[in-house]
Amino acid sequence: MDDKKFTPNEKSRVKEKLGFKQWFKIKFIPAMARVGNQRHLAAIRDSFGTMIPLIIAGSIGVLINAIIFGGAGSGYVSLLGLFAKAAHSDYTWEEIGNLINSGVAKDGSELLGWYQTSKICGLAFGHMNTVTVGMMSIYFSFLFGYYISLGKGFKSPIIAGMVSTAAFMLGSLGEVAFFMDAKGLIGAIVFGIAATELFMWLSSLRMLNIKLPDSVPPAVGKSFAVFLPVTFTLFAVGGVNLIVLAVAIVKGNVYVTGNNQVPGLSNVNEIDSLLASIKGMGAENIAKNLGGLKLEDNQWINDLLNNLDRNTFAQWYNNQSSEVQSYVAVLVMTTGYNSSGASMVSGISAFNNLASGNILNFGMDGDSIRVLTGSYIGNNLGPTQFGLSAAIYQFITSWFIGFATGKGGLGLGIAFMILVGFFWFFGVHGSNIMGGIFEPIFLMVLGINSALVTSLGYDAAAASGSMGVFAKPFFDGYAYVGGSGATLGLLIMTFCFSKRRELKEIAKYSTPAGVFQINEPVIFGYPMVLNVVYVVPFIFTPVLNLLVGWIFSPDVLGFVKYSYVAAPWTAPWFLTAVITSLDAKAIIPAMICFGVTITSYMPFVLLDNILYFKKLQKENPEKYEMEKRYYSDKLYRFSVNTETKYENLQNKAEYVVLNAESSNEFWAKRMVNSVKLEERKKQQIENAKVKRENILAKAKTYKENRDKKYAEMQQKVNSKKQ
Repeated sequence: MDDKKFTPNEKSRVKEKLGFKQWFKIKFIPAMARVGNQRHLAAIRDSFGTMIPLIIAGSIGVLINAIIFGGAGSGYVSLLGLFAKAAHSDYTWEEIGNLINSGVAKDGSELLGWYQTSKICGLAFGHMNTVTVGMMSIYFSFLFGYYISLGKGFKSPIIAGMVSTAAFMLGSLGEVAFFMDAKGLIGAIVFGIAATELFMWLSSLRMLNIKLPDSVPPAVGKSFAVFLPVTFTLFAVGGVNLIVLAVAIVKGNVYVTGNNQVPGLSNVNEIDSLLASIKGMGAENIAKNLGGLKLEDNQWINDLLNNLDRNTFAQWYNNQSSEVQSYVAVLVMTTGYNSSGASMVSGISAFNNLASGNILNFGMDGDSIRVLTGSYIGNNLGPTQFGLSAAIYQFITSWFIGFATGKGGLGLGIAFMILVGFFWFFGVHGSNIMGGIFEPIFLMVLGINSALVTSLGYDAAAASGSMGVFAKPFFDGYAYVGGSGATLGLLIMTFCFSKRRELKEIAKYSTPAGVFQINEPVIFGYPMVLNVVYVVPFIFTPVLNLLVGWIFSPDVLGFVKYSYVAAPWTAPWFLTAVITSLDAKAIIPAMICFGVTITSYMPFVLLDNILYFKKLQKENPEKYEMEKRYYSDKLYRFSVNTETKYENLQNKAEYVVLNAESSNEFWAKRMVNSVKLEERKKQQIENAKVKRENILAKAKTYKENRDKKYAEMQQKVNSKKQ
């Protein structure tokens, strides 16, 4: 007889409704885990993780250039500047900076030795950044394809990485120099996914595999086996390029426009010369040079001629309409400023639009211009260079860059912080998940900042208006005080106010790691996962810290410099804040963030005490009374603490021998010489036994001293009662 004869069909069976707790456990948490393990996000995370040594090495080159040889706009604030000051003690520090940056002496004559030393050494070490951070998209394109294929168990991950890089370069139509830095990251992600997945699928088709004789070397055989999949993958990329390129060439007016930075002027004599040259042109020539403007319709030209000095020009310029500002920027950037007739931009043809998108930026010393630089929207790549990478950059990447380095950067940073904490609360590695989504954007900001400072020097780069606050190291320097959730404040408050002994014990071992931004012991030890008591400070304390860092940044108060140097994420937050901006003042907002972290966690530690003891009193009255006695009875507390320490010493003595035995087992599997192995094993055990006896003797002495002190304390307590 069929037992299932009267069993309802699964399709007609009414599904049992899940309660919230069941749904949360059965549906939500596994879904979050699947998101965390998504292989493309994991590949992005692993690729950036692998690139960290290169990025940090490049940043060290910037450090050497800036703090030793006076490059990167640091001028006299460098070791070379100190030497120059010692050699020219009658120079002011500003004159020392001018000597290093331009080779112009105090009396206006040339004194090129210091300038040449700074230039030669700066170029030698500064290009460490060019070949690392400045080429991050190329490295990423290979690593991304490699890790995607590795995650799928593909047999030739190195070839997959090469295909990803080749597809990225083919999509760039050979314009690798334009796309190899942070500008190409989003394109590298698109090509990495599309080309690698297509290549692996084609490689799985048996008809496309070429089988060579067994006599052929394995490396050659593997390469030829995927010859056709590689070819067809690149054909596919070329086919998409064909479509995009055809549209661009037929229309003839499709360009990759980009925000280009000009080197700028930091020499006040050159700035004065430039303004004088513009004044000498006269109103009619200015109107003619700006595309034949009608002078009678542009009265601002006459106003401009009346404000061409360093004390009034910046204020006048900032009060004009955006159209007038754009025309003036074109005029300034195309006018010669020294005896050779050099100008910031070679000619008007470099500009995409004379009436919009061209900006001057000023570094001010009071009301006077100290640094003059600018940026303009130019046609960087024309129709014949407009492939798929160009389309991705023009319509996607450039928007992200503008958003992240502009007013949208703050919102992006806050969203990142909240989402990281949200995922961690549910036990999923929030930094890894959100890093795969947000990290390319924040690394682009770092790459842009670093490239600008390397090419222009810091002052001119900051004056360009194209640097962004929210570079990747910015979060490590301000938001992450102790890691995700800024949990270093929780550890400090646990020591100060918590009455939960197990949490104090966790804090004891977690604090050293927390200083170095490692907080997994806190997240899984307290735990912070699904801990409703600490969910608010865990998610929102990093947001508060981020706001503090932003307020002190050049976007608001200008107290500290932009972040443009990468630091290891395990560096203490206050060191990262100083290193990433090369600004010692950054330690002040970093320590304010530490104070915010402590303050925000304190009330929740006190709340945790209340809730814990209420629950303990209800569920385990006996343990509650013991805990109550621990905090009210000094003798009992001393007894418990010292007994714990005594037991730890005894356990440590036993672990010494166990560790020696484990070490012997390890070397028994690896040492070939049996005689030396036996000698080593014997020596290890003997040393361990001696060490154990020493620890046990120490424990015995500790116990005797403890018992003596306990008797003294008890006697004092009894005498007080009498």
